[in-house]
Amino acid sequence: MRFPTLAASFLWLIPVTASFAEAERGSSSGRVLAADVAGVVEAVRPGSAEAVRIKTRDVIGEKHTVKVGAASAVTLVFSNGATISLQEKSALVISEFLQNPFSTPYTMQMETEEPSVSTTKLNLVGGEVVCKVKKLSREEGSSFTVSTPVGAAGIRGTIFAMTYQPDTDGSGRGRYILSVTEGEVSLTDINGNVSIVTVGREIEIAFRAKVDEVTGEVSIVEILATEIRDIP
Repeated sequence: MRFPTLAASFLWLIPVTASFAEAERGSSSGRVLAADVAGVVEAVRPGSAEAVRIKTRDVIGEKHTVKVGAASAVTLVFSNGATISLQEKSALVISEFLQNPFSTPYTMQMETEEPSVSTTKLNLVGGEVVCKVKKLSREEGSSFTVSTPVGAAGIRGTIFAMTYQPDTDGSGRGRYILSVTEGEVSLTDINGNVSIVTVGREIEIAFRAKVDEVTGEVSIVEILATEIRDIP
């Protein structure tokens, strides 16, 4: 599936109001809503191997793994204004989502910036995602990172798509593609190389990987090639 098709999912936004009335100090867990579920989508709680079927409007907890089946998809809405569309046969871990409480109701359709300082750390286990992130309060400490074994992408408030396929043909070779249609994304690969991917551009990384037979964990053995180009 090519990026222009994926990006079309952001021609609309689901009207969601998320608010926190508590006058707490510091950060607390943010809220993640399954705003649109099509087909088979499951969530696995931390420390559990049991997958629970989720439906539209269910709340997804921090540390959960969201798994999307064949011919299925889900849109996740974060209370910091971020929207993430997971495509079929994809899996994403919400490793961390902290957000300062805020008392003013926040409607995503009307806002261009996040409502309060937040820290978001996601791990794309495999598959494809399309993300739209509101402008972050980076000067106050906000951050938004999407990681894979290939590297970590630091988001600065943008629209982008990411594909991570650890084994495309059974040979242990895989590919990673990051495409940006708005703003820019900073990608740091496992070798410490930093690439700034700007609007209208994408980076593709070919790599060789191995899978731990016991844990199933994927690790990158070698980066074979890196190419930055215009989005086709």
